[in-house]
Amino acid sequence: MTSPVVQDAIGRPLYPSFFAVNGRGREVFILYGFDQRPGDSGAIFCVFDLDTGEIKTWFYGTQRWREALIFREHSGQRWLYSLGTQYPIRYDITELPKMGSYVSPQKIYNKAPRSYSQMAWTGADFVYMKGGGQKREFIVTDPEFNPISEFSFPLSCVGIYSKDEAQLAYPKTQGIAWFRERFVMGSGRAYVLGSRAPRGNAALPGNQQGILSCDSGGKLIGAALCNPDIALGLMGGMIGRKIRVIENEGISAANDGRLYAIWQVQHPDSFASEGRKWGIIITEEVSSGPDAVDFSKGAFELLVNDKDRSLDR
Repeated sequence: MTSPVVQDAIGRPLYPSFFAVNGRGREVFILYGFDQRPGDSGAIFCVFDLDTGEIKTWFYGTQRWREALIFREHSGQRWLYSLGTQYPIRYDITELPKMGSYVSPQKIYNKAPRSYSQMAWTGADFVYMKGGGQKREFIVTDPEFNPISEFSFPLSCVGIYSKDEAQLAYPKTQGIAWFRERFVMGSGRAYVLGSRAPRGNAALPGNQQGILSCDSGGKLIGAALCNPDIALGLMGGMIGRKIRVIENEGISAANDGRLYAIWQVQHPDSFASEGRKWGIIITEEVSSGPDAVDFSKGAFELLVNDKDRSLDR
């Protein structure tokens, strides 16, 4: 699920930063970041049909991109929430913007605590990562982003920011959602089959692909992580292609009661040779449907703080 139309328009390949799903409306919203000029990162929002993968529209955001996107409906209005240059922002998409248009946020919550990355909607509150670069610290706010409380996730769940191999000792959180009365996080850094160790070491926690769950206080209670080599084979089989790249780029608890994840499975450098018509996979997680694929043969055991390891209850 990617669009040559958009990439041709801006003259460069795009890599997904985050996404949101409107399950009832069968829509997928994907947020892409791109460098407009050195030191100036812009945002592009693309809207796809969830069933066919066809693009419905795309538009430029007028703020820096972050790894956060929430879709909400309220009293006939349709909104996309994200984390802008400094603060939470809201776009009105009740009517989808025209292709290639520039859209400014309908509202900027400039009295909210500074934002950094990752956002969840619990049905009553927003939860997002605090500013300042501490990846494990989150803040809870009301729908208008007035602060309510703060909490932290364990280091063993979210990992650390580091430019060296130390980051591979922990899973890498790639987004957060509220699903079945718990927090669920996508996990998995970019992994390329056959890469030189340690980044190509399929046994390291940082390379595992999957999802984690925590309770409302941030305590790690479950892990569903898969060896990246096995994940590549299984996911490639789902789309009928041999893939060598995998990275989780987010998780979305949709309004149809389902949990979705987004995966980048093609390096942007290969878009031109591959026609740029594929490269993103969206999966329904914790599914019990007839088409469900069992990833358990690649299961990676992560130390958790509770006997409850399941995500399907």
